[in-house]
Parts: sequence; structure tokens; C-alpha cells
Amino acid sequence: MTLAARKLGIVDLLLVGSVGGLLLYLFYPTLQEIALICWTDDDYSHGLLLPLVAVYMLWDRKAELVGRLEKSQTLLATAPDSPAAKRERGVFLPQLLLVGGLLLFLLGATSGISYACWIAFFPVTLGVLQLVFGRTAMLLLAPPLLLQFMAKPLPDSVVVRLFWPLQTFAAKISTLSLELLDVPVFLSGNVIEIPEMKLMVEEACSGMRSVMALLTLALVVIYFVPLRWYNRLLLVAASVLIAVVLNVFRVAMTGLLAHFYDPSTATGFFHTFSGLLVFIIGLPLLYYVGVLLTKVDGGKGAG
Repeated sequence: MTLAARKLGIVDLLLVGSVGGLLLYLFYPTLQEIALICWTDDDYSHGLLLPLVAVYMLWDRKAELVGRLEKSQTLLATAPDSPAAKRERGVFLPQLLLVGGLLLFLLGATSGISYACWIAFFPVTLGVLQLVFGRTAMLLLAPPLLLQFMAKPLPDSVVVRLFWPLQTFAAKISTLSLELLDVPVFLSGNVIEIPEMKLMVEEACSGMRSVMALLTLALVVIYFVPLRWYNRLLLVAASVLIAVVLNVFRVAMTGLLAHFYDPSTATGFFHTFSGLLVFIIGLPLLYYVGVLLTKVDGGKGAG
């Protein structure tokens, strides 16, 4: 019987504390690395807010969470041999999550692949949650837990494959925009040359920062807004599209100001402010898309 089926006593609290301490000890280097990256890397600074977002996600639905947990407790206490109770306790799934996650962690730890250790954190934690508290608790805690995955930067090899096309696309469209506005411009790869200076469209300008932040926000919106599965995919796609379009506009505006006003704007205040402007404009746009998709669903909710 899981701990979800009875009130927590001293022994139970010690068990939970011991398991939690073991997980913290095992994954502490990985979690410490993530925290340091989020603190120092502007592209992933949104990761510092994700634990707070997770707490709010649970708090916002606390009545539903408590109700479902109480229902699972009652089921385990009154009909422990029923098929539903057996599914609640589970054996195969949590063991699969634990074994698979620990093997992945061992692979990452021995080979020095920190990303593998980070991925392993989630199946191991979910497996422990089901073994200790039951299937219902694990499923309820899974969304805010899995959201934390967005805090870890993607491996460099993946970033190059994903964002190099965005870099070249942003550079090409920005170059066309500048040409239409009679700005002398020459494009070489991801470098835009104007008479005053060279603009290098790097990962941040290609939309990496905005894509990751808006994609994270889209996942949060999906949690709170009842959408059908295909509209959830549309919302995720919209977050990427919005980030790319806004960053093309950002690069073009930087080139215009550098040519007609002051080249220092490309690396000075406007460069930083324009990055913030992407979020200021992007967030309400993404919210509007979510509202629009809700209307398309006709209030029927997720399916």
C-alpha cells in the first residue's frame, strides 16, 4: 500500500525524507549545474522562474489535486484488490522509470554527458513518486516537474542543427528588408554588412532566447487552458513562429538604426531593449493565440 492510502506518520515522513535526500544527493551536481547556467546565461534565465511557476501550477489547482488524491486514498483503503487499485499502486511502470532513469544516469555520469544525467532526473523522480505516493500523485505532479526540463540548455550539437537555419533565415529576411528601405547591405552567411559596421546574427538574435522562453510559456498555457491535442501542437508551433518573426524584425530595426542613426545602437541599449521588446510583444500575442484556439475548440476542453 502506498503512502497515499493512509495518513503520514513519523516513519512515513522519515521514509519520504530519506528518499528525497537520496535523490538530492544523487542529482545534486546536475541540479547545481542547471542553477548556475540559469543564473549566468541570459538565454536560459527564465529557468530561475520555473520552480516558482511549478508551485503556482500546483497551488492554482490545489482543490482538484486534493480531491483526486483523497479519491485515490479511498480507493486503496476500501477496495485494495480491485483493478483500479492495482493500477494506482502500479509495479511495472515505476520500476521501468526507475531502472531506465538510473541506467541513463549511470551512462551520463561515467561518460561525462551531463545532459543524460539531467534527462535521467525526470523518470527517476516520477518512478519514486508513484512508488511512494501512488499513480494519481505521480500524474498530478508530472506536468510541473517536467516543465523544469526547459531550464537546461540544449547540447551544442543540437543547437547548431536547430538554430543555424534560424540564423540564416533571420539574416536573409533582414537583408531583404534593409534593401527595400534603400540601405546598402551585403549578406555573407549570417553576417550582414552595411557601410557603418557588420551585424553578426548569432544564436540569441536568431531567436534562441525567445524561442525557448516562448516555448516554455506555451507549455504553461497548455497546462491551464483546456485545448484539444492538435490545438496544443498549434500553440507550440505558434510560439516558435512568433519568436522567429519578432527576431527578424529586431535584426532589421538594429540595422536601420545603425545605418541612419548611430552604429553603437547595434550593441548598446537598443540591442538589449529590443530583446526585452520581443517578450513584451510576444507574450500577449501568444496569449491571444491561446484564446483564439480556445474559441475554435468551442469550450469543449481538452481531448
